[in-house]
Amino acid sequence: MRKFRKSEFLTRIMTFFVIGMVVMGQCEPAPAAGPVLHHDCVLAWDPNPEPDLAGYRVHLGRLPGVLTQNSDVGNVTQVLCSRVGATLNGQWFVAITAYNARGNESPRSIQLPFELTALPPPISLPQVSEPLAAELTVREPGFQLSWTDTNLYQASHRIEIATSLAPNWSTLTMLPPGGTRLSYFHPVDVEWVCYRVRAESGALVSQWAQASGPNHRQFCLTPTQATSIDQPYPLPWLILEPQSVRLAVMHPGFQLTWEDWNGSSAQQHVVSRIEILSSVNQRWTTLAVIKNGETRFAFDHPIDAEWMCFRVRSEINVFVSLWAADGSLNHRQFCYSPLS
Repeated sequence: MRKFRKSEFLTRIMTFFVIGMVVMGQCEPAPAAGPVLHHDCVLAWDPNPEPDLAGYRVHLGRLPGVLTQNSDVGNVTQVLCSRVGATLNGQWFVAITAYNARGNESPRSIQLPFELTALPPPISLPQVSEPLAAELTVREPGFQLSWTDTNLYQASHRIEIATSLAPNWSTLTMLPPGGTRLSYFHPVDVEWVCYRVRAESGALVSQWAQASGPNHRQFCLTPTQATSIDQPYPLPWLILEPQSVRLAVMHPGFQLTWEDWNGSSAQQHVVSRIEILSSVNQRWTTLAVIKNGETRFAFDHPIDAEWMCFRVRSEINVFVSLWAADGSLNHRQFCYSPLS
């Protein structure tokens, strides 16, 4: 069997990402995490036509790029999600590889996000202890939620979020065993935001960590307000985009700087909006709105994300510029990996 060519394999596997998720139940959209699948699903992909193909492996994980659950499914082209370990509600990420009898394995296919919901809730048993000494520290515009894992064997931890705009609890992120801290940015365009955390091990879950007593298990705060524009009106020929943007990585944190070329006469009316996209929240959201002609934003605290991207633009009332360009006119985001 000849070695798989990456471009060829990814082309043949591409159907997997278009029609490869068969829902066993109803489906509804979830822009941040991919399709929402009820109860269970079927992963399916086009067969690789190599004559000495031996089988496929399914790679699953709860964090993007961290696919640690690996299942050899043999020479089949579809499998139940539950069969390969996707048995809990929440976000999942999956990729497929093919291999031959000599052990040669192809590169992973493009990663597919999906979310399971409406699965029977895990049974709460005392074998998994709730997080202790949980504490929420505010670091505008971010926060740090930390706790202690007292389980004999380290457990995973689920952090959920609820806000004034989305009051129902939803999963913010799932930390693998050994993680006892989430340092990240809270929403800045909501009236209130609450977090809660619990330990999980397989089908076993703990109580949510106590905030101030047995009956109070959520950590809430009022974040800094930064209004968003419901219907921005682009005027790139009148409002210039920020120029000479620089992303400087610090230890910890980062700094963004730029230049405003919109002139001193309009300076008092120009603001700069910074938006963020990351492995924790895969949707562009406002990080900060910088006023009074300032051209710098810095955050000097740890950030628990695999990767982060920023973009910045100028605004005058509802009129906005293009996002600042990074390298070329078609690339307008500035990215780095805080955990690397």
